[in-house]
Amino acid sequence: SDLGMAKMIRADSKQTRSRLTTAPGTSHFMPPETLDEDNPIYGTPVDVFSFAGIALHLFSEAWPTPSGPKRQDPKTNQLVALSEAQRRQKYIDKMVGEAAMLQETIVQCLDDNPDRRPPIQEVSEIFESLKGAIDVVNIPQTDDVPPPLPPRKYKRT
Repeated sequence: SDLGMAKMIRADSKQTRSRLTTAPGTSHFMPPETLDEDNPIYGTPVDVFSFAGIALHLFSEAWPTPSGPKRQDPKTNQLVALSEAQRRQKYIDKMVGEAAMLQETIVQCLDDNPDRRPPIQEVSEIFESLKGAIDVVNIPQTDDVPPPLPPRKYKRT
């Protein structure tokens, strides 16, 4: 994670406008365990989650703003909690062509449970095995960088 030092700057801009994020990291790339105000947990699984968020940004060609943490089930009409991967599903679905080969890996890296995320060495090997097969082109250049998300509170279970 970037520990709050990420700056949002348009690549082709002549302005040096930037802003530091207010959270201790870039909220769009932060896993649930870092958002606990009383006892945030940091470690390599945090980096795996953040890496997946950044990769999702590059391969979906969009800023992966997660949806809300719950949605209404159309069958039961009740609110159901969404996993972090489900909250980013529309961006995962944008990974087409060769990049679609990485969808499963990205979903595993976004797992809510840090103990179920793959080790970064495994993720690196998967990406390395696809080197040259996937082009990252047309990364969007936009001034529409979303603001940081407000912190969410999680209950430990």
